[in-house]
Amino acid sequence: MEDVLVLNRVTCGVCNTTLTSMHRHDYQSCTCDNQTFTDGGTDYQHCGGKDMEAVNIDSVYLSDGFDKCRTVPIWGSYGKNGDEPLKWMSISEMTDEHLEALLHYNVEEWRKDLMKQEIEHRKKQKHAG
Repeated sequence: MEDVLVLNRVTCGVCNTTLTSMHRHDYQSCTCDNQTFTDGGTDYQHCGGKDMEAVNIDSVYLSDGFDKCRTVPIWGSYGKNGDEPLKWMSISEMTDEHLEALLHYNVEEWRKDLMKQEIEHRKKQKHAG
């Protein structure tokens, strides 16, 4: 089975700019001479630059484990009422109510699985404390 891309991120080793592509057609690039870029969101990673040795791929995959995946931005939200600026957040930043609500939406299974794991993680933390 192919590993799932959870966060599409690269850093330009020339200008030290970190670039994150959040969705399929979210092309991001730095402005230095290396022209480092990434694109594809979690659908695919297309990245490059003039000197590929100066492109550091910092992406996160499901195989990196729950502890890492829960802390990277995977969900865009306009707030509870939909009237706030777009904010990308990790599942560790979401409220319990937000996580539960998203389980009833058409969300990719890997995202739902991470959300369910977060809910269980919080339950264990409450019982341990």
